[in-house]
Amino acid sequence: MSKQKPKKQHIVPITYLKQFHVGDNKSIYCIDFEDPYRQFVQKIGFNDRRIKIKNFYTDNRLTNPFAIEEYFGKEVEPLYPKIMDVINQEEQLSDDLRGAIILWIYICDLRKPSKRNNYEDILRWSAEIIAKYNKETIDESELKNYAKKFAKEVQLNPFSDHTQGKSLFDLFVKTLANKQWKILKSTFDNPFFTNDSPVFSPNLHPMFRKTIPYHAGAELNLQSCVYFILSPSYCLEISPFRQGTSLETNIFNMKIPYLNATHQGIDFINQGVYYTRHNLVISNSKEALEARIKFREPKKATKNMKDV
Repeated sequence: MSKQKPKKQHIVPITYLKQFHVGDNKSIYCIDFEDPYRQFVQKIGFNDRRIKIKNFYTDNRLTNPFAIEEYFGKEVEPLYPKIMDVINQEEQLSDDLRGAIILWIYICDLRKPSKRNNYEDILRWSAEIIAKYNKETIDESELKNYAKKFAKEVQLNPFSDHTQGKSLFDLFVKTLANKQWKILKSTFDNPFFTNDSPVFSPNLHPMFRKTIPYHAGAELNLQSCVYFILSPSYCLEISPFRQGTSLETNIFNMKIPYLNATHQGIDFINQGVYYTRHNLVISNSKEALEARIKFREPKKATKNMKDV
């Protein structure tokens, strides 16, 4: 297999996008905030250029450079329809499917484009500070190329390095499995939106939550809450156990409740989706997206550092 073979790869899996499809089962509604000239609801296909990036997961350090993309396609993405078949019936998930949800949260957190952008920004910022301190001149083109290469390798390391990947996945399991899981239900006229980074956590730090109210990705600590948008109708909320919960309770022996979310709760979640997007906010309802996308966006003074 040639290492130079071009391959555009989905940054949002098709199996996930299908939960938000419009009538033709081939497209979604979205707003692309990267495009300053088209800040309105658009209908795009699952293979649109905004959902695919050339060689985003291709790792030439591996014998098979496309092994990561093939792993996603063969082992991870086929799990999602099985998860949603059970959730759509509002039945209890098997242990295997609960584990599959943790795997999906882990993969969504690690594969998001904003993570790579942040690694790149941090490296360039650090190099510029060091160069300024040493009174040296930086070749901007060389630094840009090196930062891109380094950021990609750092992002892909948990997938290409078994030891690092297992250690990080174990942290996700230990944190997420020992919290309360609830599946929140939206209403027909007020569905959940999603984005190109469908896992986020509210910022609980009292000093920073006013300027950075949400973090893209899962915060892994005792106090954190994690939201994973499952579909327009369902959102998984993972939060700390209430006082008095048995120490033996965990995700593999608890009953997961299905609860009606309030309109205020839905708006809170959709605000998080809006704030933690990479470029796209996605919905299956053009009307709902047009009506509710006019949230007042919080200040993003430190956006590039908020979700590393």
